Amino acid sequence: MIPLSSAQRRLWYLAQLEGPNADYHNRLAVRLTGTLDREALAAALRDVIGRHEVLRTVYPAVDGRPRQQVLAVDELSWEPAVVRVVGAEPATGTLRTLEELWADLSADLPAVEPAADLPGESVTAAELAGAVARAAAHAFELATEIPIRAWLFVVHPEEHVLLLVVHHIAWDEWSTGPLARDLSEAYAARRAGRAPQWEPLPVQYADYTLWQQEVLGDEADPQSLLSTQLAYWKRTLTGSPELLELPFDRPRPPVASHRGHSAVLRIPAGTHRRLAELARERGATLFMVLQAALAVTLHRVGAGADIPIGAPVAGRTDEALDDLIGFFVNTLVVRTDLSGDPTLGEVLDRVRAGTLSALGHHEVPFESLVEALAPARSAAHHPLVQVMLTVQSSTTAAAGLLRAPGLRSDELALGAPSAKFDLNLVLGEAFDADGAPAGLRGVLTAAADLFDPDSAGRLATRLTRVLETLAAQPHTALHAVDVLDSAERRSLLGERHATDWMPTRPTVPQLIAEQAARTPDGVAVIAEDARLTYAELELRAAAHARRLTARGVTPEAVVAVAVPTAELVPALLAVWRAGAVHLVIEPGEPAERITALLAAADHVLTTAESAAALPAHPAVVLLDGPDDPAAGVPAHVPLPDQAARLARSADRPGVLSTHRALVDWLAARQSEHPLRPADRVLQQRPLWADGAAAELWWPLVYGAAAVLVRPDGHRDAPYLAELIRDRAVTVAQLTPTMLELLLHERAVTAGTDLRTVFCAGEALPSPLAERARTTLNARVLPLHAPADAELELTGGPAATTRVHLLDRHLSLVPLGVVGELYVAGPQLPRGLAGCPGPTAERFVASPFEPGARMYRTGDRARRTVDGELVFAGRTDGQARSRGLRIDPAEAEAVLAGHPAVARAAVAVRGGALAGYVTLLPGAERTAEPDLLDFLAARLPEYLVPATVTVLDALPLTPDGRLDRAALPDPAQAAAADRTRESGRAPATAQEEILCEAFAHALGVERVEVEDNFFALGGHSLLAVSLVEYLRARGVSISIRTLLRNPTPAALAGAAGPAPVTVPPNLIPAGAVEITPEMLPLVELDETEIARIAAAVEGGAANIADVYPLAPLQEGIVFHHLMADQDAVDVYAMPIVLAFDSRRRLESFLDAFQVAVDRHDIYRTAIVWEGLREPVQVVLRHARLPVEHVEIDPRGADPVEQLLAAASTRIELNEAPLIRVHTGQEPGTGQWLGLLRIHHLVQDHTTMEVLLGELRELMAG
Repeated sequence: MIPLSSAQRRLWYLAQLEGPNADYHNRLAVRLTGTLDREALAAALRDVIGRHEVLRTVYPAVDGRPRQQVLAVDELSWEPAVVRVVGAEPATGTLRTLEELWADLSADLPAVEPAADLPGESVTAAELAGAVARAAAHAFELATEIPIRAWLFVVHPEEHVLLLVVHHIAWDEWSTGPLARDLSEAYAARRAGRAPQWEPLPVQYADYTLWQQEVLGDEADPQSLLSTQLAYWKRTLTGSPELLELPFDRPRPPVASHRGHSAVLRIPAGTHRRLAELARERGATLFMVLQAALAVTLHRVGAGADIPIGAPVAGRTDEALDDLIGFFVNTLVVRTDLSGDPTLGEVLDRVRAGTLSALGHHEVPFESLVEALAPARSAAHHPLVQVMLTVQSSTTAAAGLLRAPGLRSDELALGAPSAKFDLNLVLGEAFDADGAPAGLRGVLTAAADLFDPDSAGRLATRLTRVLETLAAQPHTALHAVDVLDSAERRSLLGERHATDWMPTRPTVPQLIAEQAARTPDGVAVIAEDARLTYAELELRAAAHARRLTARGVTPEAVVAVAVPTAELVPALLAVWRAGAVHLVIEPGEPAERITALLAAADHVLTTAESAAALPAHPAVVLLDGPDDPAAGVPAHVPLPDQAARLARSADRPGVLSTHRALVDWLAARQSEHPLRPADRVLQQRPLWADGAAAELWWPLVYGAAAVLVRPDGHRDAPYLAELIRDRAVTVAQLTPTMLELLLHERAVTAGTDLRTVFCAGEALPSPLAERARTTLNARVLPLHAPADAELELTGGPAATTRVHLLDRHLSLVPLGVVGELYVAGPQLPRGLAGCPGPTAERFVASPFEPGARMYRTGDRARRTVDGELVFAGRTDGQARSRGLRIDPAEAEAVLAGHPAVARAAVAVRGGALAGYVTLLPGAERTAEPDLLDFLAARLPEYLVPATVTVLDALPLTPDGRLDRAALPDPAQAAAADRTRESGRAPATAQEEILCEAFAHALGVERVEVEDNFFALGGHSLLAVSLVEYLRARGVSISIRTLLRNPTPAALAGAAGPAPVTVPPNLIPAGAVEITPEMLPLVELDETEIARIAAAVEGGAANIADVYPLAPLQEGIVFHHLMADQDAVDVYAMPIVLAFDSRRRLESFLDAFQVAVDRHDIYRTAIVWEGLREPVQVVLRHARLPVEHVEIDPRGADPVEQLLAAASTRIELNEAPLIRVHTGQEPGTGQWLGLLRIHHLVQDHTTMEVLLGELRELMAG
């Protein structure tokens, strides 16, 4: 038999990986109108199969390696299936021709739902489309079935639908031409009553396979064509991204389903003509032009500047191959460099150079390239390229499948094909009668795992716009290529969200004063044991404000506030009434931090007690100082555009925000989530932190009460839980980290008054949110608040907020594309205090509104078609792995969903992802491999962290957020142990078998339990060989299982025994004679059965069953027979047990005999003499052999004496393969028992089970 070609090998490998499926079917469906001779068509199809050997080839595996087996024509019982269509509906029902689709500009590929069953002898007209789709999806069994099928649906005598399905292993697009030519010629001949008179084909596909191997040579030969071209590809593709980041609608699943959505592209004749002219001007081909446009489109939707695209080449390098049907096509990887913002014309020049260079090295099969480059193996995506571009000379090549007088042939659309790639673009040229360009038309197929149907349509539309721009304006710079239409641009600019700001809106001090006038006795502030009413708050704030004004505090001066918690709110309000800006300093902060903060302050407002702990400052104002001589000085009333507060990070001054921004923000919050006067709002975060204004001023402006925490209490979960309960808190804003901690506090879980919990500062995992809603019986709402802007987002912008998602050129990114989030509107702060450089970097001029500013948040997000913002992490929280930008947040969300995990974090450590978890109370300490397996089952391989570390608690920042910088680095030794536990011996027989199998498949001397099959050079065909090798030894795994568990240790946990049906035992009870028919598991004649009966005690009447040895037993028997008869029996491991009395020993032996009676394996002997193969013989009865040893009190150690007495071999033909030696320890009442159980019937796990069973038997 003949080996497969390189291209065929990969398809065969994929069939083994995924099982029989329709992903690689080529479907040709044509409507035949006119008079059709069905018998002539059937004969013509058989003629074509006879002419082309590849159409009658099956692909069995021999020793795990596939081979071509060409069947003779007379061996085939092949006929097209004929199905009658009954009913009065129009001809082909919902099936439409491609020409009809191209003529209808509003049409798209029809969605055809396959029928549940293959069509029988007839279907109704309404069922026709589903029946055709079902027939087209019927999978081939390549090992036993030739790769072509045909169905003929008889609609009526003058109309038929012919469906040909050919597996890609025997077909490529070029094959349509030879098939149509040969089928038409054979049909004409058969109609004339004769066989076709063809010239014999010069070669067959099998000849090409052998020729290809000869031409390419051996990779080990540095002078061979294969070796030199592989060296080129390795250089060319080094650093190429293994995965393109496309605007997916959902995460990539671990295993691709290959379902697809399709969208039709129609490029008008004028654009087609200009593109052809551009190609001629640049010395390029139309394919290169289309590839440049596709690369630009992908770049503009977020794929980056390094775009690898797959391009098919015919692979028919000799004229003798042109008339052959077969799989010759090869895939080239053409890498397009879009760095440096080139013009479209320059991009085309780069594509031209790259394509010509690739074509100069096109002989290397794509499959060989994959094996040589060894990208990470995954069932989730195609290796090396996920985007494919095919350009055909005609999109309706199958329309002329059968040409005959009086018969018209029209190609039918069968709906979306399978999605072998993330994106697959097939375009064809049309020409008018004069041969001039008449338009481009084709189909973009997008993987349904990743894209919605509308997304596929938008991508097709964006590509169309890029082609139009390239045709009309090739000098356009890359960043200026617009893929948006005017309606989408208006929507993205946020016009629907923008509202006019109310210039008459008052400031926070004015609003609180108005509230105090309405509810003077209402509780405003609860701080530790103190309470302030609105009236008291107003009085204190006014007094403090007059004091500040008298001491020279001027508008927008920075006042550091360091006062006890009970005085904090009046002090802050006083600073505002004086027209100044407050900077909060908490008691207990480090001295160095306080010194740095005071240096930024013009004045310090504090108390005499607090001042003693502060560094010296030239302008200190004491709240509790001597009488104020200027008590009559009126307080300043701040203006809306004056600075209000100086938020900061833990150790430095930060954002300077205005009264206008704060009030606008508070109004938006109240509009979305109205507070009631009875509400009590917890101020959980430090008041210096960003976003803390929400918790403090929101309740005070709208008549509720603010509940303040003690200094540093915001990180104390038990304290916060009691505060929420004791102060009847109804609304709280917490970090997800703190929310998780509170859910373990009895004070909260036993019931509180909480009705709403906002979560901000970190991503809120869905499992945590759901658990909190259930436990607290409260709303749990995620908020997003950019750190340096007085705003928050709950998925969409607030009233006066305009949110833009932009690329690095400040251009709008399309819907679904991740961009950096910029915020515009009146709520923006002035900037970063004292930091003009960072302010200029973060607050930039808006290209959309003259004179307006935008704030660059550093957050990444995408906008859905519904206008919802979906956050995608931080620009500074990303990693790059294998050329792909990845964000830890996705892995973090999945890790948090583990049932034992309370809180999860994923960070970048050493260029790799590292996971960290805390566990739920009562959860077992989940081992790292369990967590990694959980992630591997739900994430693509590149998103699975290298390590997962279990922590007692996740580190927190001073404001209660997760402190990612403080997450510990996984120990290098631990990481090394996880990837390769060097020197660890196999712990089980299964690991031992797997290590041996790995070494055999890889051709190496030794493989250890944590060695990765693919890292050691394994590739697809070696993987198939390994699977077959293991299957022959009773270990059943699939290639997909190997991909996900590529080490012996991991595979041992995933592999299972091959599924077998065990026939019943046919030896009847009481039988005194055994015949061959009674032994379905072994082939033995009567003579051999007689030898077995003579070899065992009790003869045939004592035989319960006979069956072959397991593979591992075969090796042990072989070693036993080859060993020296006097040598120590290494397979009979001794175990010494001590008994406190003779009675206890006898009880043990009685229990052991019961175990022997219960378990067949303990009554088994091995018989081989006079037989073709050794067999296991199970006896009905076997006595446990016990030998008493007299222990010499003057001799060696009693145990050594027992061992010496029991040093003989266990004879394998004497059941049970167990020996017991007993002896009394001299001078004591203690007895010793030496057990020797042969490894043929025992392993470590079985010993544990046996001892447990014996304990239970002895206990009664």
